[in-house]
Amino acid sequence: MTKLKNIILLTLIITLNSCKNKSLKYDTETYKIEIKKASIFHRDFTNHIQKTPLNIHAERISLKYILGILIKTDTSNIKFKNKKLRNEYYNILIEQKDETEPINEIVLNEILDNWNLEVITEKYKSFKISIQDSLKYAAFKSDSKKTTSSVYISKDSIKIKNCDLKRLAELLNSEFLEESVFSSGSEKIDYNWKKVSFNKLRIELENDLGILFTDSKNDRLIFTIRNN
Repeated sequence: MTKLKNIILLTLIITLNSCKNKSLKYDTETYKIEIKKASIFHRDFTNHIQKTPLNIHAERISLKYILGILIKTDTSNIKFKNKKLRNEYYNILIEQKDETEPINEIVLNEILDNWNLEVITEKYKSFKISIQDSLKYAAFKSDSKKTTSSVYISKDSIKIKNCDLKRLAELLNSEFLEESVFSSGSEKIDYNWKKVSFNKLRIELENDLGILFTDSKNDRLIFTIRNN
């Protein structure tokens, strides 16, 4: 057998094993689970999702989204040690047969056990953002007439244009494990900063923009999925 054929055979074996390990099928008195890898060529699909009672019929859905439902958290709070898991999509059927018996934890454990994964939970500070000095904040008010906002991220800096504080909080949450929450309305601003630690940036934003970060006393939970 040629070297090329050996490589092709080995690749096929690995692929088949991978598909086998990432499939799951159970049917009990309280729940039904059917999970298999979705086709990479599947472009048109329909997903039906009901969280309570849990009933999901998804033709193509990400692993992160499913884990978010099962853990009952936002997908931004789920991280993967294995980068390949971030882009994996599945065809999933989950049925909760008894409305009085929640199955989120059961289904989660079935997936983790069968795929040899574990969840590590860590706590990080959560802050509420408010405007403390309106004059400082107004100094960065955007003069753009556009309704859209822009974010430019380079290797060592970040620049925002025509963004309000809600958009800024979302950006901070994508960059840091600490959580920033702003739920009110605000004027849109233009601003840029160098990439530094969260604590250093928080002080910079407070000094420059006149905003205040207040500890909400409600820690953000980050769930890291890794190989067991």
